[in-house]
Amino acid sequence: MKAQIKSTKIGKFIAKHWVIMWIVVASVLLVTILGAWGSYTNTDQRLKRVVAPYSTTGSLFTSNYLKLGSSTIESAYFDQLPHTYRVIIRNHDPSDPETMFDGNIPYTLYAYLAHKDGTLYNSSNDSAALTALGNMEITINCGTDTITLNRTTLEGSNSSHTLSKTTGNHENTWTVSYDDSIALGSDYCVKLIAEPDSSTNLSSLSATIIVDSYPIPNPSGWSCELAESGEEDINDYDAFNYTISGTGKRTLTFSYDATKLIVNPACYQFFSDVANPEDVLDANNQPTGWKTIVINADPDATLINRYDFQVYKIEQPSSFNDVTPNGANSWVTFNQATVSSS
Repeated sequence: MKAQIKSTKIGKFIAKHWVIMWIVVASVLLVTILGAWGSYTNTDQRLKRVVAPYSTTGSLFTSNYLKLGSSTIESAYFDQLPHTYRVIIRNHDPSDPETMFDGNIPYTLYAYLAHKDGTLYNSSNDSAALTALGNMEITINCGTDTITLNRTTLEGSNSSHTLSKTTGNHENTWTVSYDDSIALGSDYCVKLIAEPDSSTNLSSLSATIIVDSYPIPNPSGWSCELAESGEEDINDYDAFNYTISGTGKRTLTFSYDATKLIVNPACYQFFSDVANPEDVLDANNQPTGWKTIVINADPDATLINRYDFQVYKIEQPSSFNDVTPNGANSWVTFNQATVSSS
């Protein structure tokens, strides 16, 4: 009986003050929606501040040498034979290997004999240079599939490869091999274009790759460079990209202040010759709190001449000097040590 009386009173109150009740409910819903929208937009803005070399879609079709655009010139450096390098094509951004393209990426790899400036060899205009090439060849192969370039075959293609999210086939490795008689630094280069199927809405990747001797004054050595130019506002960056490249058998150490920076694990997951970060205590005059990644580089055996690192900031650097390798009071250092050939 009491419950019925109470229910009746509540009903009469709602009927009498329905306008006030409607305003209260609408206000609560509005505050909830605005809070959710604000949270979403703040998250969206944080995501936008992460600097990436590709568009969101393009970053799910990537390569270690090939880039978006048609005019990219890259160099593969060597100090001795054989002149062989690997071109890796992936269905994900190397800095985020867990996020892959949602579906298959069938693609065609096109290969062309090209000059250093990226222009293609022509049987009419380049007859003398092609005659000088003689019987020498450049081969591009992935598994049992091979494209061969020579003085009569100036281009080739292969369309039998597909990158897949579900089968574990997340990347293909194409090995480019030069005949030993083709001199380092010669004008016989390879232009590669990886063109995904039109159904994927992904952009093509390409590059002309020059096979050359390691530039002086760093012969048979390695270097570490910060990819960002320093011309932008450092506050616009949540991450910084480093490239370690070179030639020769070396023990490389990439050290960083772990109280200010954190390295993306992908930088050592992709390569078997990269060790996970280790704590460094007072090594190389580094204080406690630093960590080091050790790379046992041997490009003659592994064919890897380049490592890409992405480092996220924990603390805001005051300038690019804080994140430039080996700078005064830098949070990042790079060193190399010669390894005995015995």
